[in-house]
Amino acid sequence: MGAIRLTMNKSTFTRDGAFDEEVIFCLESQMIPSWERYGMGHLAVSAQTLGEFNVQTLSEQISTWKKKRTGKKVASRSGRRSNDRVIAQWPQDDLHTVRFPVLIFVRSGQAEIPLGDYVVQCPQGHFLLMTTGVPMPAGRLPHLDMPREGKKCEVWWFHGSSNDDEYVALSVCYSVENKHSSGGHYYIVENPRVAQLFHFFNEEMQERPEDYKKTAFASLQMFLLLFLRDIKKGRFYDRGIDTLPKSARSSPAPIEMALTYIDRNLNQSLTIDVVAQAVFMARTNFVTQFRQQTGKTFNQYLTERRLEEARHWLLNDAWSVQDICILVGLKSSQFYDLFQRRFGMTPLEFRRKQKDV
Repeated sequence: MGAIRLTMNKSTFTRDGAFDEEVIFCLESQMIPSWERYGMGHLAVSAQTLGEFNVQTLSEQISTWKKKRTGKKVASRSGRRSNDRVIAQWPQDDLHTVRFPVLIFVRSGQAEIPLGDYVVQCPQGHFLLMTTGVPMPAGRLPHLDMPREGKKCEVWWFHGSSNDDEYVALSVCYSVENKHSSGGHYYIVENPRVAQLFHFFNEEMQERPEDYKKTAFASLQMFLLLFLRDIKKGRFYDRGIDTLPKSARSSPAPIEMALTYIDRNLNQSLTIDVVAQAVFMARTNFVTQFRQQTGKTFNQYLTERRLEEARHWLLNDAWSVQDICILVGLKSSQFYDLFQRRFGMTPLEFRRKQKDV
């Protein structure tokens, strides 16, 4: 079976062949052999600074360079729908910090991954472990640094969970110059042993106790083999195409997760596709269930939440209207128009009125 074939259709990607078979092929014939052959030699681990990152022994094929963040940090606010997965965000830089480990495998091309104030160029056949709390891509932009002409990459992502024994999900994304797309599938394995191995590998690589290289190598090897076995046996759930399995009923419902995701990412460019992919749902199912459970369309709900959030920030004089526009993901002209239609006054009139109360 050959490598996955991609064709461009406007700004989206299409895939030929059965994706289940492609996942098995990638794991069995590329990812696992690469780890077993090269191990730590093809692994890099994120760090808070470029200096700390370069302390580790790196493959000669990995390159790094400085790249300062340009946007403001937005910390997560606690609340009824607070998303405990995200710690902080830099929306203008498409970066965020999360509470779970993420491991990527570059299947083709060279991924250029921003980590805080630097970029790691990770070539084909290499792994990059992004540890908890280190700024990493939020997934909206291509995993290619500027200029992007002539560049492309295919990256496979293992996402952990906030709980060590809950689940591990596998997804894929493609970047070709200025275009970026998810594969639309999220293979979720809810096997405590598999999840624990993934988190143990992450802990060994962060804490680096005695003989950590041996234990880390063995734990990731075992994780990949067991993850592959569960995929082969059909013991997984693809939230890209399936409905929620009975075994996952104790987890938050997809639409509940979507509302949380919206609340924590109001300052980003949110679309139906972006949120549906974030909660592992197919677009059609997402649109239907979202309206059934909220009584509103996605755009109606998103606009209302943005305006309510803006009204909250308007009560604080420390934030200018322009800052608030950035915080809620709206352009100034659009914000003024929507706010006045919703509340019958401009944002500044609202602020002045609240002062007089």
